[in-house]
Amino acid sequence: MSFYLLATCMIVGDRTGHIDVIGPLLVRRIPATAIADVDSSQGLRITLHSGRTIRSVAHGQSLLGDWAKYPRSARAAARIAEFRSRFPDPAAEDEASVVTHLRVAGLTVALALGALLLAGTFVINHL
Repeated sequence: MSFYLLATCMIVGDRTGHIDVIGPLLVRRIPATAIADVDSSQGLRITLHSGRTIRSVAHGQSLLGDWAKYPRSARAAARIAEFRSRFPDPAAEDEASVVTHLRVAGLTVALALGALLLAGTFVINHL
């Protein structure tokens, strides 16, 4: 279950001008206009105009990343910067516009897969 949740962590942009940072348990929906800076020097960090920093599990800090200079994080930062440039920055939305919610669909699928595997193990052991 945890492997499924970790394997499906990602960052997704949509046509409404928001970036979804999908983690194992939570999804953070960030307006592109609220992003002040994107840094990839120690894993991917998205800094908002308010000073709040949001990190991504999909592009986290690691020893191997330190050695390789975080190439995936650098590509993701470039894509986020390019995505952000498509939207005007009228008033730089504040931190209150960042919406965080529980990843219900991903958790439901993970629990269903876990229950299926547990039931299969139970059936196999009782045959």
